[in-house]
Amino acid sequence: MDSATNGVTFSVPYEMAVVRPLRQTTEPERQAALANAHYNTDIIPQELIYIDLSTDSGVSASSTGQLAAVAQSVEPGMGLASEGSAAYGRLAAALQRFFGFDYFVPTTQGRSAERIWTKINIKPDSIVAGNLLFPSTRNHIGMAGAQIVDVIGEAAHDFVTDDPFKGNIDLNKLEQLVQEQGAGRVSCIYVELSVNSCGGHPVSLGNLSAVKAIAARHRIPLFVDACRILENSAMIKAREAAYRQRSLAEIVKETCALADGVTMSALKDFLVPTGGFIFTRDRSSQQKAAMQSFLDGVQLSAGAMDAISATLPEIFASDAYMTQRIDQVKYLWDKLAGTVPVLRPASGHGVFIDLKKFFAPIVPEPFAAEALAAFVYLKSGIRISKGPPLAPSQVARDVELLRLAVPARKYLNGHMDDVANSVSYAFARRNEIRKLKKIEDPARSKYDPAHFVTL
Repeated sequence: MDSATNGVTFSVPYEMAVVRPLRQTTEPERQAALANAHYNTDIIPQELIYIDLSTDSGVSASSTGQLAAVAQSVEPGMGLASEGSAAYGRLAAALQRFFGFDYFVPTTQGRSAERIWTKINIKPDSIVAGNLLFPSTRNHIGMAGAQIVDVIGEAAHDFVTDDPFKGNIDLNKLEQLVQEQGAGRVSCIYVELSVNSCGGHPVSLGNLSAVKAIAARHRIPLFVDACRILENSAMIKAREAAYRQRSLAEIVKETCALADGVTMSALKDFLVPTGGFIFTRDRSSQQKAAMQSFLDGVQLSAGAMDAISATLPEIFASDAYMTQRIDQVKYLWDKLAGTVPVLRPASGHGVFIDLKKFFAPIVPEPFAAEALAAFVYLKSGIRISKGPPLAPSQVARDVELLRLAVPARKYLNGHMDDVANSVSYAFARRNEIRKLKKIEDPARSKYDPAHFVTL
């Protein structure tokens, strides 16, 4: 009960309608699984995993409303005349309502949206100002022939302070870059919300507004990677005083209003296994992107569009969904923060471990993250994974992170207790964690998952 309101406190805004049994393996079984996977936990079969925190992308639990929408969607695949699809029309109405853009292009993934958008907007031999952009975004910008310059604030590299918005752009760095390079050489400013590379830390609306002002003054487009726009908005509501009485829907709308264009994966915040978007205010760009999505074969199916159309009203009906998600991640963070060196403050989708401090003074380089993941799996059956590839400024600082990514509405706090216990156990026995050596095999492609042996 809530003594302030004399009413019930609603902590979880859903119930479990379908469950999947989790296999409880033995340590000998897990040792055999590790050996068969060459000590790379990423390729251990799913049926041998107890709790999977390797990613929160595309693995969240579906709602009954989503499943019903998909079951009723029987339209053929989209052609060039996307407006003739009823599923497209339903999605268009939902997206315009919640995000405010007049033009959009649905794709299968955030990566496909980035590829199309950068191909249209990024000029060769130009500069893109960013804030430790996600690796796929960096790759697509690089493939377009542009150079990324990180203008994120120095707080992003400080893992121990409680700065609430470590994803913020450093406005002085941005202004200096534009002055040095000339506005004509800067293709765009690209801002990622809830910056994954530095621990999932958010960008404030105050900072994004100031970035927009600089962009407008120099006539530079401002693009936003909005894969985690709900998470970022929840952090704004909790940490930015001017928005504490605003709804997440209002914060999302205001965030989008600052952007000239948006790329988005729907797999994180929007509880679906496939889907991505390009949002734009320019009809010509929308037409080019739509044709490119057709040529690339990345148009979204009718069923996938209907699943997203069903989930958006559910998510935006109240702030309860994101509040519960943030609270569960914070619950795990609180369990670990007293002993294990986790990045501060807590973020919205995962807990990040500073491996340099975890293993200090002796780090089992160069595969500390993989070695810790193998040990945790051996002792608990829990899968965790190395964080995304580091940005150059992080490599220069000799950073190494491991991420516990928590899928939305999939696990209970009891599962988080098990995760905390297993990671704390590993920390207490970190001297027992065996180093790994990568197996060099010329018969295998460099793109294949790495194989290791223990030392």
